[in-house]
Order: sequence, then structure tokens, then C-alpha cells
Amino acid sequence: MLRNKKTLLECARNTAEYIKKNGGGNFAGFIVDIIRYVDRQDRDSEQKVKQLWQILFSVKSSNIEIIEGGSAVKESYIKFIDEYLGIKKSQNEYIPANTDFNDLSLEEIFYVFAWVRRLTKEEKQGKKDKNKVPDGKRTFNGRNERRFDRNNVKADNKKAYYSNEKHSGKRKDYDNAYGNGKGREQSEPFNNTIAEQLRKIYGKTD
Repeated sequence: MLRNKKTLLECARNTAEYIKKNGGGNFAGFIVDIIRYVDRQDRDSEQKVKQLWQILFSVKSSNIEIIEGGSAVKESYIKFIDEYLGIKKSQNEYIPANTDFNDLSLEEIFYVFAWVRRLTKEEKQGKKDKNKVPDGKRTFNGRNERRFDRNNVKADNKKAYYSNEKHSGKRKDYDNAYGNGKGREQSEPFNNTIAEQLRKIYGKTD
């Protein structure tokens, strides 16, 4: 269960702003894929979070080529891990120095980065249509964006999270509650390409 959604949304907004102010870089979706990969592991919740920080740090240190994009994206990712999340190794564990991410569950971290991905993606779209704001839509720092509210967060993030096979049993309940009808975006598939690369580096999922 997610705890304080308002706090998580603020964390997502601050994270997206940092990324945009520091060279941008389309790596938020990559982090979401890492989270979903970790969630497939046969570990308890606490161990999954620790594994996530370890993988994010390891990618920065020795497996940066796994991130798609040019050197600017990779440099932006490295700076994000070092300066914003501040992930460091301490007594064989990897811990973020950024207190916004302390004590978050894997689902809460997913919630944050799913919103970060949306906000950074819509920033790019906003640059193309920066003076075109459709009627009935709210703007976020002057950019076209769907309403930044609890209902949209719940729909979009659960839609991605429950496409994970481990949560497929909950998917039916989710569809009944939020709909999956005509005109609604289909749940995104698990990124098997990223998963295969991660398996080669970190081992098989359970």
C-alpha cells in the first residue's frame, strides 16, 4: 500500500525538475524497467529495494552501455545517481543519500519514477507544442499535461505495475475498478530486451 501520495508526487516533481535542469536525458523509463525487473525476483520487499539501488549504482559504474541513447543521456544518468540520488556503498549495501527515497517500498519507488517518466516525457512534447494548451487541461510549469492528480496517478502507475506477471492476479481487479475499454491505453508490456540484458549481468529472475 502506498503511504503519503502527496509526498510521493512532490518527490516525483522534484526529481523530474532536477533531470530537466541537468541536461535532461531519457533514462526515467529505464529506471522503471529496472524496478519491474527487480520486482520479479524471489526476494522479500526489503531485499528488493536494496537490489534496486545496487543495480542502479552498478549500471552507472560498469554497465552504462545498457542505457539506450547517446553520451549525453549516459552522462545525465551518472550525474543523477551520484548527485541526486547519491547512492553509495556502505558496509556491502547500497544506500541513497537523498532522504526523499529513504524507507520507500519498491511500489512507492515505482510510483515516483513512473511519474518522473511522464513528466520528463511531457516536457519534450511541451517543447514541440509549448504554446498549445488544449481546453480543459491543466499546465505544469507552462507545459501541456493531464491533470496532476491522484486519479491519474493511480490509473497510469497501476496500469504499468500490474502488467508485471507477478501481479497479474490483481490485474483483473484493477481493470474492473479503472476500466480497460476502448480509447484507454493498453498496459505496457514488460521490457524483455532490458530484462535479458539484466539477466546476463545480474543473473536470472526467479
